[in-house]
Amino acid sequence: MKKNAFVLMTACLVFTLASCKREKILGITSMKVVMWDMAKVEGFGLNYLGMKPVAEKDSILKQKYAEVFALHHTSQEQFFASLKYYKDHPNKYRDLIDSLNTYATQQRDRYYNDKVEATATTDTTTAKPAVK
Repeated sequence: MKKNAFVLMTACLVFTLASCKREKILGITSMKVVMWDMAKVEGFGLNYLGMKPVAEKDSILKQKYAEVFALHHTSQEQFFASLKYYKDHPNKYRDLIDSLNTYATQQRDRYYNDKVEATATTDTTTAKPAVK
């Protein structure tokens, strides 16, 4: 009986220590939002930093990525461990990418609709008539 208890306690200790070393994997809901913000940083880099020297561009992008991780209360290590986990599990990775695609579409639609509403609510009574 003592031997069984010892083996059980040892197994529990090993399992606990092993689980402490693993990074906590971000869920699909969190991961898709972080990935969306990372994609926006990439777009910023391509559109606004394109002509800057590489070292300066890399420094700015590194800072922006750190801001994304801080915003979502995660770390670069946790993000990349999560990304590796999803890539190692193709079905879950597909679900993540599908969810990200849906989320991106919703965000683009919301942005577009906000722009259309802002244009539609412009006060036309104070606009000057076109000169003919």
